Amino acid sequence: MRMLIKTILMAAVIALLSHQGAYAADIPPKARASLRSLIKESHDPVEIYWNETTNTPAILTGELSRPSMHTPEWIAYKYLNKTKVLYGLRFPNRDMKIMGVDRSNPGFVQVKLQHMLFQTPVWGDSITIDIDEDGVIRRVQGRVHADMEKKLFYRRKHASIPIKKAAAIARDALRHDPDAAGPLSLQAYYLPTRPGTPLIYAATVRNRQTGVETNLFIHAITGHVIKPHS
Repeated sequence: MRMLIKTILMAAVIALLSHQGAYAADIPPKARASLRSLIKESHDPVEIYWNETTNTPAILTGELSRPSMHTPEWIAYKYLNKTKVLYGLRFPNRDMKIMGVDRSNPGFVQVKLQHMLFQTPVWGDSITIDIDEDGVIRRVQGRVHADMEKKLFYRRKHASIPIKKAAAIARDALRHDPDAAGPLSLQAYYLPTRPGTPLIYAATVRNRQTGVETNLFIHAITGHVIKPHS
């Protein structure tokens, strides 16, 4: 009886994935097979919200791993290695960098990971993995663009604009912005929301008085200013 319920549940969730709405998706066959495996092994209902823009899950909830006494970091990487096809990752231990482990919430631990491409962070791409007291992953949420290396033909991009020049360009572009009064920080990123996935410098200024944060992107090859959309 239990197996029958699981089979019906799995069929129902996969059916939901093919309809328009919160579950709408044109999921690649390999990713769909990975989802079926995840659902089959779970003892709880699995909810899946698919991001059609990134072609990866936006939210997964349920019993997403088996109980474990290992560290949260180990559990997170085991999950990502098991589901790497789902997220379009080649080597999760290299492509997803742990940025922190939050133990402040009672009952669960959060592992926060940043998506990396050629050792450079991808702007806006990160996930949070919630692990309960038994070492079971209960929720994975975030944004990861799939197959980033493939989109760049497996070749990294190199900046033509020195970081000091990029800082000067950013300062000039922000000189009339009243909120952009404060120290400037620059960090190189790949920008997945633009055609060609350009290498950029993200310039960030936090106003000392208001706390307002202003972001500006500088194309690391052309030096052009790009207004951030996400």
